[in-house]
Amino acid sequence: MASASQPGEDIVVSPGSAMQHWQSEASAQLDRALRRAAPTRTDNKNAIVQIAFTRDANGRATDLEFVNREGGWFERSTAKRAVRSLDNLDEVPVTQSDEVYFLANIIFANDQRSHDQLKDRLAQMETARLAENSPRSQYIALGY
Repeated sequence: MASASQPGEDIVVSPGSAMQHWQSEASAQLDRALRRAAPTRTDNKNAIVQIAFTRDANGRATDLEFVNREGGWFERSTAKRAVRSLDNLDEVPVTQSDEVYFLANIIFANDQRSHDQLKDRLAQMETARLAENSPRSQYIALGY
């Protein structure tokens, strides 16, 4: 993976497999936190909740900010608690001296059909985000 925080900065390269492994582990931790938050709730709104954040010195999520306006109170608060539970952000395989920015993509769906539709829409959203020439295109994505 190659990334640069600001235009004109050096690009830092990490082995793709190390980043993919870390993203997989962090996404699994996020999924477990979401399941603990509402294991039997089925009346949530179908939504993609996106939260941008950074990490503190202890590898915990800080400066959480909702990127989109989807989801109701339950979905947004559940997503926020799950992101705050991440404790391995200091292990992300980058060597940047500046802040590292993350984007948690969390799908809430009432059934498999809705989940599949939201997953397809999220894939399109991520493709567009990565194609942007903006700081957001450099965020490390977690979730789907």
